[in-house]
Amino acid sequence: SASAVAGRANEDVRESAKSSLYQFVSEGRAITARDVHQAALGGDDYALGLIDDTAFYLGVGVSSVVHAIDPGLVVLGGAMNFGGEQCAVGRRFLKGVVDEFQRRTFSNVFEGTRIRFATLGGAAGYIGAAGIAHQDFQLQKQ
Repeated sequence: SASAVAGRANEDVRESAKSSLYQFVSEGRAITARDVHQAALGGDDYALGLIDDTAFYLGVGVSSVVHAIDPGLVVLGGAMNFGGEQCAVGRRFLKGVVDEFQRRTFSNVFEGTRIRFATLGGAAGYIGAAGIAHQDFQLQKQ
């Protein structure tokens, strides 16, 4: 989750004084996932490493879920897209997830599974709630 990325950054950045994120901790401010993303856009090696590590662990998790339920499509949503497919950091993150998934799975499973970013962004919850309300309304009319 985005909060886990921020939590790791807040805990570990003290060991990487060269990172631009170090200034947040030295000023007593908490690092957010957005801060990590901005630092990565600026080429901060620590931030990029944190994103790469997150992609690795998410790839491990995706592999486990796919082997258990074989969904065919995995959609990554929420604040964990690091700018999405329109951003170099987001593409790097997604590639890391996909690469780790590929390393941990059979070729036929990999070829039969797509991993993508969600496209609705922050509106997904509202759209889903509206859909459920609409469905409930339709059921009540019957």
